[in-house]
Amino acid sequence: MKRALLLVAAAVAGFGQVPATVPGMEQLKAPGRGEQRPAGKRAPASRASESPARSAPPKTAADAANSPRDLKFPPLHGLKPPTPVTVTLPNGLRVYLVEQHELPVLGGVLMVRTGAAFDPPDRVGLAALTGNLVRNGGTASKSPEQVDRQLAALGMSLDSTGGSTSSVLTFHTLRRTAEPSLASLREILERPAFERDRLELAKQPLRRAITEQNDDSAAVASRELSRLILGRDTPYGWPMTYTGLERITSADVRSFHQKYFVPANMMLGLWGDFDAQQMRALVEKVFGDWNATGQPAGDFPKAKAAPAPGVYLAEVKDPMVSYMAIGRPSGMVNQKDYPALDVMALIFNQVQSRIRQRARSDVGGAAISLIGVQVDDAKATWGAGMDHTGVFRITAKCRGAGTTESVHAVLDDIDHLRAAEVSDEDLRTAKDAAMAALLGKWDTTAEGVLQMMTLEYYGLPRDFAHQYETGIQAVTKADVMRVARQYLDPADMTIVVVGNPQVFGTPLEKLNPQINRIDLTIPPPKASVIEATDVSLTEGKRLLARAQEAAGGAGKLASVKDYVLQTEYQLDPAVASLGGSVVPQTDRWISPTVFRQELSLPTGRITAYSDGVSGWIVTPQGWGALAGAQLKQLQSDLFRSYFRFLLSDRVEGRTVNAVDQNLVEITDPAGQTARIEFDPRTGLPRRATYEVRQATGLPLFTEDVYSDFRDVNGIQYPFKTVIMQAGRKFADVIVKDIKINTGLRQVDLATRPQ
Repeated sequence: MKRALLLVAAAVAGFGQVPATVPGMEQLKAPGRGEQRPAGKRAPASRASESPARSAPPKTAADAANSPRDLKFPPLHGLKPPTPVTVTLPNGLRVYLVEQHELPVLGGVLMVRTGAAFDPPDRVGLAALTGNLVRNGGTASKSPEQVDRQLAALGMSLDSTGGSTSSVLTFHTLRRTAEPSLASLREILERPAFERDRLELAKQPLRRAITEQNDDSAAVASRELSRLILGRDTPYGWPMTYTGLERITSADVRSFHQKYFVPANMMLGLWGDFDAQQMRALVEKVFGDWNATGQPAGDFPKAKAAPAPGVYLAEVKDPMVSYMAIGRPSGMVNQKDYPALDVMALIFNQVQSRIRQRARSDVGGAAISLIGVQVDDAKATWGAGMDHTGVFRITAKCRGAGTTESVHAVLDDIDHLRAAEVSDEDLRTAKDAAMAALLGKWDTTAEGVLQMMTLEYYGLPRDFAHQYETGIQAVTKADVMRVARQYLDPADMTIVVVGNPQVFGTPLEKLNPQINRIDLTIPPPKASVIEATDVSLTEGKRLLARAQEAAGGAGKLASVKDYVLQTEYQLDPAVASLGGSVVPQTDRWISPTVFRQELSLPTGRITAYSDGVSGWIVTPQGWGALAGAQLKQLQSDLFRSYFRFLLSDRVEGRTVNAVDQNLVEITDPAGQTARIEFDPRTGLPRRATYEVRQATGLPLFTEDVYSDFRDVNGIQYPFKTVIMQAGRKFADVIVKDIKINTGLRQVDLATRPQ
């Protein structure tokens, strides 16, 4: 396998759950005259030909008396859900049909009773990958590109999203192509391909998400609050890890799909320009004979849903800003007090907004400043759950130096909400906001169908929205104070702070002597993640033997005693420092582990040598022993050397284990591990994946993709390799020349350049 440019890789180490809604078109608006420009943008210089700016007319007493609060609006209309025709097919598929004769189109949503909460604990991300590949992975008879072309020809759009307890596909198509569009939907749902190359592509953004999970401190605070309250030992608190992600194979995805993506586990909603009875007949025609059976999802997994009072600190280096998330379990949407609790959270936001506006006016536009304390973007959300207990949370940010005082100020605001009744104006405004939010979810036919399906999906009564509407209208000031006192005890709050304690003006211990530390360390991947069995070991050797034969035969491979390989690394422009460079490299290898590498960087020539145990390196600055991460990288390259790697079943101590179709994992006693995928058509290597050690930070997940195989002394060798690191392209590696069995001597390779 191609080497990952040992020294360059070291030099550029830095390179490397709510129900889904129906997507709609957002209206874009260009900035108009008089609108505020983004911060940092200057107004264009005035031209000599333009008229001079006019001064605004002075305000009159009448202007001062006017206020936006004086504007009068008609009352909000009541909730008007669509009236569906419903049917359940014999195979268990539940169908909603709503006529809408405005445009000659058909819209739809399909909900599958599954989601991230059903992931195995050692394979978090399986549901997300399955949902992604159902849409983007092609089918048993069509490539992903062919599927996309077919949908485009039908005038059909299709998107997939996933949450903790649902997987959702939404689509739109033309009325005249309704039947072939629904037939295409069934094929995509029933017969996805789950090819390994598409699985690896789908994993890349998840790997990046793991790598970047601590980059947004506000998101970290909210995430850790949820994990503490819902339980780190429940599906709602399990983290996605590199190791768990790498465990997921195509076989896992196929099994998950077969288990959950069956008609009895699905709900299909359709709206548009059709006759409901005719559409019912069409749905029965397309989906009626789909008789696949899986395992009913059953009840949604439980959350811990217990208070976790205390102060929790996640330490970061940012000295300027701290982020906080304060909360407690919020219960379910079907609890009696849910309307009053929702209104209470909205009132908290209104009061905070009013404080911010007054403070900015007092201090010339700065953030909130109360007695020297700065708090900004404070927002409360009750967050009751539909399938499991949710989290009430107040999120905010503040100056790092005022962190402790800011947390105390938010707790004081909670106390104030519990101490006295709110004003009539605050209550009215909050109730109007709650009603507007409710009606906005039912504003269109598409949203109404999705909301009705969602209620049934989570076992809520069909008139739940009407119940909530009535409950909001009935909330009183006394109700708000009662639920605030009952549910919001500051002493029972979970307080998560993400900040730099070295800049806190007052230690957090002033809030609570016991500070619980949150470890934000991202676990690195483990070396070998798939358990070997007699069956998998036998299959691994079979796959490797097939690859040996495809490459020219085990005898030919074993006859290679040395080689000289000249390559050209064409670094991707996005690579830090050296992006866009072309780096010539020459490798010399003597079986089994003698290796010398020479490369010419823009900064000078570098040479490295190793006998597999130790070695040296020469740079323009001098020479020294090859050690640490650089030695580990070189040993990893030797482990994956093409001719020897394909003979791993003959190397003492190595294990060749089949982990998926056409995929083996190879390990050795020193802890080296790599996976190699074989082309099912030719048997030749198609891709290798492994970890590259770095001097600092986590190892880089690296992928080599092989192509352009040519005959070299009777052996098929890849003359092009694309190297990906951390999901981003690193380089194209082009073979310029390779010579085998030239009689290299170790003494020559070990001679250090002067």
